[in-house]
Amino acid sequence: MPGMHITITGNLTANPELRYTPSGQAVCSFTIAHNDRYRDGNGEWQDGETSFVRCQAWRELGERVAESAKRGDRVIATGNLQGRSYQDKDQNNRVSWEVTVSEFGMSVRYARVSATRIRLDEAPLPDGPHGTPAPATADTASEEVPF
Repeated sequence: MPGMHITITGNLTANPELRYTPSGQAVCSFTIAHNDRYRDGNGEWQDGETSFVRCQAWRELGERVAESAKRGDRVIATGNLQGRSYQDKDQNNRVSWEVTVSEFGMSVRYARVSATRIRLDEAPLPDGPHGTPAPATADTASEEVPF
């Protein structure tokens, strides 16, 4: 099934799990729990149904997620939502939803967060169209922070 670009906010249900593929690629798996709050007819806050979204972050992003985030952290993840069709043990058709994360951050709505910058020559170049590396420019090749 083709993917759809989405952004999810919520809390991590467990510490992110970092592993490596046989070819050495890092992949970090984690689940984000999200629920909406709303006011009922009496004006009291109620929690809506909780949705659990399974996520994966690859390569350097995955390693940084595993280093930076832990169970209970409020996070924001952006990426492609993909559905995978399968049959369960009772031969029922099911769909599993998963997000391949392209951006990840810690929410500062309920916490203070400090960031540690990496050197630009250590950071991957942003992807160009269709997942190809973007051409290097004077800004991306320099070690100076552009702001």
